[in-house]
Amino acid sequence: KAFFTIAHIIRSRGIKPESLTPEVFDYVFLGIGSVENVSRVSGIPIDVLEEMRREFTYWYPVDHRHTGVPHISNHLTFYILHHIAIFGDKLAPRLISLNETVIREGAKMSKSKGNVIPLRHISTRYSADLFRLYISWAASLDSILDWRETDVEKVVSSLLKFVSVAKSAIACKSSVSSSVYTDWFINKFYSLIEKAMEHVENLEIRDYVQTAFFDILSLVDKYREMTGENYVCGVKEVLRDWITVLNPVIPHLTEEINSWLGSSELISTSKWPTIPSIDEEIIYLVDSVDSLIEDIREIVSLTRRENPRVYIIVAPDWKREIARYVYDGVQLKLVVEVVRSRFNLKGREAEVVEAYNFFRKSDREVLSRIIKTRSRREFEVYSAMAGYIKTRIPGLSEVTVMWEDEARSRGIPKAERALPLKPALYIE
Repeated sequence: KAFFTIAHIIRSRGIKPESLTPEVFDYVFLGIGSVENVSRVSGIPIDVLEEMRREFTYWYPVDHRHTGVPHISNHLTFYILHHIAIFGDKLAPRLISLNETVIREGAKMSKSKGNVIPLRHISTRYSADLFRLYISWAASLDSILDWRETDVEKVVSSLLKFVSVAKSAIACKSSVSSSVYTDWFINKFYSLIEKAMEHVENLEIRDYVQTAFFDILSLVDKYREMTGENYVCGVKEVLRDWITVLNPVIPHLTEEINSWLGSSELISTSKWPTIPSIDEEIIYLVDSVDSLIEDIREIVSLTRRENPRVYIIVAPDWKREIARYVYDGVQLKLVVEVVRSRFNLKGREAEVVEAYNFFRKSDREVLSRIIKTRSRREFEVYSAMAGYIKTRIPGLSEVTVMWEDEARSRGIPKAERALPLKPALYIE
């Protein structure tokens, strides 16, 4: 490998074998000796020797060598041993990663079986980007990759869908309007981008592709479901950052889309996106609507009422405050005293105890989400999404969002069961 880094110079300069003395290799590969002395002994010009030295020191050391597990017992072992024997610790490979073998349709690939896919056929039969996307996603580095044509076709469909979304987004001429849906989409997009970048840093390539490509494509679908065809204007806001993060896996396609955006700069030479401050609250609140819709759908199915009206009853601040105290490990007695005094709940201590005991049994991740959200904003998000909720459940005549205290004053049953991110529901 070391010789390969200077072979082209030897050929182009017509350097004869007798000129390649031990002093030449000591200087080029080990940095030993004076270039002037080496030039005098070998007859090779100083500028050529310096060029050879530069080529070797640039091309020989690697930050990351990737190969297959079967090479451990022979190739990789000698790669490391030979390097240490000749060069010592200098210019040693910084990282070696491995992947398992590739099989096809559940069977080992071999010429005798006729199921080998020659690499030279990849670009014409599948395209380089499709191949890169599929093998990066189909298996993690520590598992066997099973090449299956049906799965490849699914990836083709996703890739074509991605291109269609990009074209539609670029064609959008209007600016995206601010809304609960767009705020959620933008913030969730960047939370996924941040997650994908972390996967790359940890060499979790499959997870990176799943997050940066497939999960964001699903996010776009959800955003479209919420907002209609105007979704493309929101996608346009983040398209450049999306294709930038996808560039390592589908470089040709993302560079093409980048040119459609009117950019003359190559993505491959640009920096990765800077992640803005992410509003986790809007993500948690809008995400919670999916489970809310499922709960409403189930209740409507059980009651079998025609054109029902649903009340979404939002929990008051004091219940969220109790969740915060439980998360911080505050004892029940102190919680009762503080909450009763702060929220004027004299005579309702039993409700405080009940909420405290409920949250004590809750998962800490659930509590974390609760304390990162506010009751007022929960009410605002559900109110803004009432129309969307209605469209997701055919037959609903109306969706009304109200506070627990108002619902209780109006005698609506089970209003007291409202919890943060888990509102009480009443079908009328």
